[in-house]
Amino acid sequence: MNPSIEDLIQSAITDLDVGNLREADQTISRILARDPDHAQTYKVLGDWYEVQGLFPEAISAYKQAIKLQPDFVEAYAYLAQVLRNTGEFEPAFFCYKKALNLRPTWTELYFQWGQAYYWSGDIPKAIRCYQKTLEQNPNHVNSYFTLAMAYGQLGDTKRAIALYQRVIHLQPDFANAYNNLGCLLFGINDYDGALEAWEKSLIYNDNEIEKSLIYNNIGQVFNAQGRIKEAIKSYHQALNIKDDFPLAYTNLGKILQQQNQHKNAVSYFEKVIELEPENIFAYTDCGASLLNLGRLDAALSCFKKVIELEPKFVEGYCQGVQKRSELDELSLARKSCADFLIALQQDDTPPTPPCQGGARGSTSVPHPYQEGARGGKTVYEHLYQTYLHLGNTLTIYGKFDQAVSYYQKATQIQPYSVEIYLKLGNCLFKNQQLNAALTIYQIALNLLKNESIFSHIQLLEVNLQLGRILEKQGYWESAADYYSQVLQTQQEKEFNSWVNDHPSILTLWQEWANAPYIQQTDIPEGVCDSTLTWLTNNNLQDSHYCNLSGLCGSQNLDNWKQTPSKPNQCGGLDCEICLKNVFKCFHWQNLGQGIQKGLTSKNNTVSTPLFVAIIPNGRAWIVPQQNYWMVCKAIAIITPDNQLLADVSREYPAPLPGCPSYDPQQHQVFQQSELPPLETIEGRVVVLSGLSGNVYFHWMVDVLPRLELLRQSGINFDQIDWFLVNSYQAPFQRETLTRLGIPEFKILESDQFPHIQAQQLIVPSFAGHTGWLQPWAIDTLRRWFLPKSPSPGKNYPERIYISRGDASYRQVLNEDEVIQFLRPWGFVTVQLETLSFTEQVALFAEAKVIMGAHGSGLTNILFCQPGTQVIEFMSPHYNRHYYWVISQYLGLEHYCLTGDGFACYPLRGLMYQNPLTEDIWLNLVSLKRLLEILFVRSPWK
Repeated sequence: MNPSIEDLIQSAITDLDVGNLREADQTISRILARDPDHAQTYKVLGDWYEVQGLFPEAISAYKQAIKLQPDFVEAYAYLAQVLRNTGEFEPAFFCYKKALNLRPTWTELYFQWGQAYYWSGDIPKAIRCYQKTLEQNPNHVNSYFTLAMAYGQLGDTKRAIALYQRVIHLQPDFANAYNNLGCLLFGINDYDGALEAWEKSLIYNDNEIEKSLIYNNIGQVFNAQGRIKEAIKSYHQALNIKDDFPLAYTNLGKILQQQNQHKNAVSYFEKVIELEPENIFAYTDCGASLLNLGRLDAALSCFKKVIELEPKFVEGYCQGVQKRSELDELSLARKSCADFLIALQQDDTPPTPPCQGGARGSTSVPHPYQEGARGGKTVYEHLYQTYLHLGNTLTIYGKFDQAVSYYQKATQIQPYSVEIYLKLGNCLFKNQQLNAALTIYQIALNLLKNESIFSHIQLLEVNLQLGRILEKQGYWESAADYYSQVLQTQQEKEFNSWVNDHPSILTLWQEWANAPYIQQTDIPEGVCDSTLTWLTNNNLQDSHYCNLSGLCGSQNLDNWKQTPSKPNQCGGLDCEICLKNVFKCFHWQNLGQGIQKGLTSKNNTVSTPLFVAIIPNGRAWIVPQQNYWMVCKAIAIITPDNQLLADVSREYPAPLPGCPSYDPQQHQVFQQSELPPLETIEGRVVVLSGLSGNVYFHWMVDVLPRLELLRQSGINFDQIDWFLVNSYQAPFQRETLTRLGIPEFKILESDQFPHIQAQQLIVPSFAGHTGWLQPWAIDTLRRWFLPKSPSPGKNYPERIYISRGDASYRQVLNEDEVIQFLRPWGFVTVQLETLSFTEQVALFAEAKVIMGAHGSGLTNILFCQPGTQVIEFMSPHYNRHYYWVISQYLGLEHYCLTGDGFACYPLRGLMYQNPLTEDIWLNLVSLKRLLEILFVRSPWK
């Protein structure tokens, strides 16, 4: 008697379960021979294919089963699983939904659907599925576990921790729950909690490989706690279990780096490279330690390998730099850096630098550079020029300690260059490191004894500086000896031409010659923290001070209490501790693939005292902008009795809200030997200038709102003689001031008059913390500039991409690809600098979606309508809150997309001296995902 089809199907399923694939195949063939349209058989056939990894055939079989039986729930479910596992998420989602519509109580399928969303990167939808699973089965442990992972991905650490604790309550031996809990606790610096969780995970974990990972994690806790020996022991315990564990070798290398044991660190990084020949981070760390060991050739070989493995960022950087033609020191540094990176890629092996090519004790002076393999400059010459120009840049900027670092690196490549020792000595002298400067100048003096490199003008500088140092140290006779040599040089016939042909020497000569006559009366003698206090002490508080905090905004400083400890130095806008406190005010939803969505937050308004004060015979020192990187970096308001008024004076690095360490006693004005010549101004002068006041963002956010404070104070604008602003040269400066009724003949530029004294210096307080736009200021700017109705005859695009192609820094390196990618989505590329201010306002007022890199162009979201979608591209190393504040207040839908970073931090530090200037490389896969989130309807809807 022939078995029934149902019996044959059960036999095939049994054979599949025990791995008897041949027998199952024969049984399936028998069934189809009897009934070629049997839906259940095609479902089993799909299982047979799936077990063997024949996914296209499995998909075809499941589809045939569904075709024959459209309400075949299991066929939809199994097809969904295969589609999910092959990365075909959209059709998988459709099949899950279809199956659950047919059988809404299939709890496990909701869980699997959540897994599909999780793997696709759509965390919010995954969470919904897990929650649906738990509605049907409140004790579904795996749903709690994956839900905790999902919330962890979104950055909701508190909720994720609670869920892991729920998992452990339901299943106390769930080892991975302890492990993941430990990772979250470690992330919030709860080291004891993390250690306890990981130790529990070791108890319940039977998997040796996973144990090695846990020992590595424990090592990270000990390292964070400063328990170095215990950390090293834990890493070795991980390696005892798994001796080919790259992460443990990496962490051993990094902990030794921290201890300055670079030779041993290199050996561990080399082990990582042996295990993972394409590990970019290992080459980077290894190169960094080799640099510290002075093995420049070996370090460059590592960095060359990094570029080979990840060329896109460096290539984009070099192409961008080569398009520019500026000749300032920073631009020359960037050009030299690009030349260095190109040469590094082109040479088969980096040539050995001169100082490594022969004995250090040799008395002969080698040629400064070796010739490159192709007859051009060597890698080392380009690197030397990069260090030289970066040192020059920082010297001009007044950052002498940082300049010293670059000049020292340059001496390692060119140890016989008198020029670099002179520059190094000058920085050390200006930084008051007199003993170090003395040593450096003496090295230069010894080098000048060699006839082949002797220079009268360099010898003059060395003798002059040695004399000045020794005079400062009180060694009068020795100083006199060097000064006598300077005076002998002055008798030379060519002296005047030597000095006039070298501006830096002329400056030093004039400083020395005029030193006895320089009076320090223009430098403040002290600091008064509060303008109101100074006015009160002079009985002027009633007539010369107007408190506006109640009119324009209320102080909300409860969330910004200063920490009791006071670090030695303020990190300003880059302070990691203060930035963390700032970011706590904003809530973000992590959508995966570098995408974050801003959520509505409360209590993120941080006001400062608002007032307008009049300082009789007050002075203002405002550093002028010289180029795009030498911006206005300090403002000092000084009383007639020579006190710095701290609350109306600013400087970079400007402190963030709640900063515990900013000290106005260290203001840059106190570091000056003298201030520029004083310009006395008759009448009433209003001070509006701000830090970086020539930058559109700071002009709108920090400068213009002070005019509203002036208006609120009741002072009649007609009775003001001068309005002091940074500059009146940019079109946006002219247009905005004209719109506000400020006549050109009343405008005084602090770039032209950096040090003034007025009969009445009228000083509105700053409108808020640097770059932090207050609600009252947002309302004011919208009232001033937002058109009452759309511009007639103008059709502005709804979706715009703001290009930074002409910006001096923070460009999108793959912008051409990005623009091409965005075009089918309806985005129109705009260059805001080609539009008038009025046109920019109208453009943003009518836009529905605005996309662009973090930069001044996004300032115009001030004029957007509620609900406008804003997408801000960020560098992974530079994340700021300025535009989030505006979006929060106006009800804009704000997203951040973080670009790909360049992993090689030593090269990145050479390319970009400040994360603020870092370029951005956008991942088009992430960009596509973001666009789908914005514009593609979800299957749930």
